[in-house]
Amino acid sequence: MIKTINLTNTETKITELGGDNTEIINNSSGIVYASKMPNITVGGDDVIAIPAGSIDGLYGTHGTVYILGSGSVELRGVDHHIAKARGQAATDISGTGVSASYVDEKCSEILKNANAYTDIKNSEVVVSVKEYTDEKNAQTLDSVKKYADSLNAELAGFIGYTDSDIYGLEADFENCVFTRLAGAVGKNAGADFDGVNAYGGRRRCNLSDDGEVLAYYGDENFKADGSNGQVMVEQPKFYYRVVPLKTEKIDKADGYHLRKARYYISDTPKAGFKVHPAFVRNDVEVDKIYLSAFEGCIYDTSAEVYLLEDEQIADFDNDKLSSIADAKPCSGTSQRLTRANARKLARNRGSGWTQWTAQASSVTQLLFIIEYAAFDAQREIGMGITSKTDDGKSNLAEKTGMTLSVENRSGSVLSGSVSFRGEENVWGNIWTWVDGIDVNNPTDFSVEKSGRFFVGNPVCDNEIFTDTNIPSLYGNGAVSAFGYSEKFDWLFLPTELKGNTTLPVGDFCWNINKNGMVAVLGGYWCENDRSGIFYWLFNYAPANNVRVIGTRLVYYPIK
Repeated sequence: MIKTINLTNTETKITELGGDNTEIINNSSGIVYASKMPNITVGGDDVIAIPAGSIDGLYGTHGTVYILGSGSVELRGVDHHIAKARGQAATDISGTGVSASYVDEKCSEILKNANAYTDIKNSEVVVSVKEYTDEKNAQTLDSVKKYADSLNAELAGFIGYTDSDIYGLEADFENCVFTRLAGAVGKNAGADFDGVNAYGGRRRCNLSDDGEVLAYYGDENFKADGSNGQVMVEQPKFYYRVVPLKTEKIDKADGYHLRKARYYISDTPKAGFKVHPAFVRNDVEVDKIYLSAFEGCIYDTSAEVYLLEDEQIADFDNDKLSSIADAKPCSGTSQRLTRANARKLARNRGSGWTQWTAQASSVTQLLFIIEYAAFDAQREIGMGITSKTDDGKSNLAEKTGMTLSVENRSGSVLSGSVSFRGEENVWGNIWTWVDGIDVNNPTDFSVEKSGRFFVGNPVCDNEIFTDTNIPSLYGNGAVSAFGYSEKFDWLFLPTELKGNTTLPVGDFCWNINKNGMVAVLGGYWCENDRSGIFYWLFNYAPANNVRVIGTRLVYYPIK
């Protein structure tokens, strides 16, 4: 509100001006005094003197002021700043009623605020730029480090690792030359490798159905007869790398032979290495898995006894696959021990149990070749039970547990049974189903027409079979080359059969049937020198049950 008052040299109270502050324009010819308080004293506190023709004001009046003087004054209740500071002259600008002092004050205030804002923003920008630069530098350094590590890993792969805690083998399949690498140089198979956890950490144990180790071999309460759990081999996790030095395009098939390669393992992670897939379940790594110490027999849950003579009475919905000593390995002589039913028997033992897998068999294969600098297990450890005369109708496999005296080492015994660091008869005695490998052969399968290998992981909740990009080739004979696929570089699937029973691998392969086939491994009691840990047979369909095929247990801990 604006009020015009004519003063008569008497203190006058003006009210209802509105606003928080009061602007006073002195239109008289003399000085006017103003205050928020009554009883104005010239020169007193809270009293302002407004010269003639000037503008000044009071703050915090809230609509009421006291005026002393004579002549006309104009009062305005306002909420903004007053035109001039106390005691300073004010000059009206172009008749607008805005004083120069007000403009100067506002400009000064704006400049001050602008400078402060600029300083703050400059500081924020500097901090942000520094943080951004630090972050980007860190990212760049990390990327450079990772790239350098990758290059170093690639370089080390081709030049060759020299680390004492990496153990390797260079396999020149064309020239049948096998050379120890890195920490394996100068070592001999056996005790020299006991200090490597992947080897020395392998030991027979009693395992409960829920995965608890109840005893280790050598403990007073260790039992091999199944009375204290299943007899398994505890296998510590390890990391591996395969470096393909020479590959060759396969004639008339989509895929590659691996002609020369370096195979490495390590107990600890290394640049360029991967955890072996046998230690991955549902995308979660496990520190150990448990491999069957013996070929499988069956536990009859209704009678609560182990079937020690391969009695053909399995109840696949309820009975359990077992690993104990002094039992004839189970077979499909007359009972339906198909791949699927063998898997059911294993899983009947509980969560985490399954039958032997492609991943688990690869663990044994890879560890063997690096320790022995060779592929022929028969030559290095023993022939196995492979020289019997077949009767064409029976399961002639010898009973399990013959290598208990070998303890956790590798070796053979008089009966012919063999052991690789606790795993008995991985080759010979009876073929073993290997779960997780499907062979997709065409209906016109021939030397001119190849099939495909597909691999899944039976321990995963949602098993998906994936094309390995390794072709399935028609024929039979001694293995001279394995197929190579970067994603499935841990597999040892034959793609050429031009070797002999000694070199470069020493084992045979059969693959002559059309349509969908599956895998068995190792050979049986009458295969002689064709057997071994790389002796694959792809001639059976998944629904077949055969007297020469058995199965083995594997346990994957649940996390």
